[in-house]
Amino acid sequence: MISPISILNHLSQLTSQVSDTAATATGIATQAAVAKTPMDFASVLKESLEKVNATQVHATQLSNAFERGDPSVDLGQTVIAGQKASLAFSATTQVRNDLTDAYKQIMNMSI
Repeated sequence: MISPISILNHLSQLTSQVSDTAATATGIATQAAVAKTPMDFASVLKESLEKVNATQVHATQLSNAFERGDPSVDLGQTVIAGQKASLAFSATTQVRNDLTDAYKQIMNMSI
């Protein structure tokens, strides 16, 4: 059986990876901004979800602009943005699944 501490460490790493992926994809966060934010789990999770959402919104905007025939948006740029959004969402889904599994394991532990 996996210990709860190792599960929490794994979840922390996954949350960090999602945050890094979303920040890289959107270019929103910088190291200075990350260092100034409080490091409680809820705020980190919320910030990560907002970055994933921003990545998806950006990909949708590029896709819509490409479909309208905007000359400033090319196919490669649109596909890359879509893949980044897909990757960020997949990572978020994995974190959600791991959090759910960890919660179930913690609830099944005897006191």
